[in-house]
Amino acid sequence: MGETTFSEEEMQVFRKLFDDWDGNKDGVIQKEEIGPALRAAGADPSEKEISEFMTRADTNNDGVVDFNEFTNMIEEIKRTVPKETLLREAFKAFDINGDDKVSSQELKAFLQKYGETLTDEDAEELIGLGDVDGDGMLNVEEFIRALQEFD
Repeated sequence: MGETTFSEEEMQVFRKLFDDWDGNKDGVIQKEEIGPALRAAGADPSEKEISEFMTRADTNNDGVVDFNEFTNMIEEIKRTVPKETLLREAFKAFDINGDDKVSSQELKAFLQKYGETLTDEDAEELIGLGDVDGDGMLNVEEFIRALQEFD
């Protein structure tokens, strides 16, 4: 794969994500760091899935995933996985307490992990933009609809 086509802002987010996945902070992602990183994002990968991820991502076969391989993997996923599937997986990461809804506090906490700060009012306003049923939170369908509208 060649050069990625992500914006500078996207690359900054991916760098933060990469750094989070790099548990021992050695500048590369090792196989044993993948499982905990995916679990922290709301997934529950099997050992087989972790091995498959590593095989697909480690394109130079050196046993680790560097930042370039990481962004190439994101680009491949973006190209090959249906957008709704990606948004459903993203919802799980935002739904910190696992109640199948994203509150303004969960939105704020998730974004803070990636360097974005929101006031309580801003978080509530963002939730309100997609909150169709008026409960002050986003369910998965509202989350998907809201993100697709802003794309």
